Amino acid sequence: MPTPATSTSDLHSAPHLGMIPDSTFARSSEKRERQGTTVPNTESAKKRVRQTSKLHARNLWRKRRIKEASGEFIKAVASGDAGAAEKAMRVAAQTIDKIAAKGTIHKNTASRRKSRMAAKLASLTKK
Repeated sequence: MPTPATSTSDLHSAPHLGMIPDSTFARSSEKRERQGTTVPNTESAKKRVRQTSKLHARNLWRKRRIKEASGEFIKAVASGDAGAAEKAMRVAAQTIDKIAAKGTIHKNTASRRKSRMAAKLASLTKK
């Protein structure tokens, strides 16, 4: 029980009393630092690490393609050119569909992104 001179909040911020304020957070950050440094022992684990790193790189490349295509569409919308925006949307929608078919993004995510692009294009053509 804390003494009247110190409150409970003082105990947590008083390292001289033997309590480290963020000890649980320090331990969890140490775990995160060590997470990627484990060495696979078996041949199958080594192969899984190789496969995972290749798949991760491929998925990042695919997501970058989506961002590039969507960025072109957004630039076209910002410029106010409906024709260029429509062409850019077709390219972006095609890219999104291809990548969703590969499983990098979920099909509902692809549908949502295309729907939002279509809404932006429709608001541009109404003006």
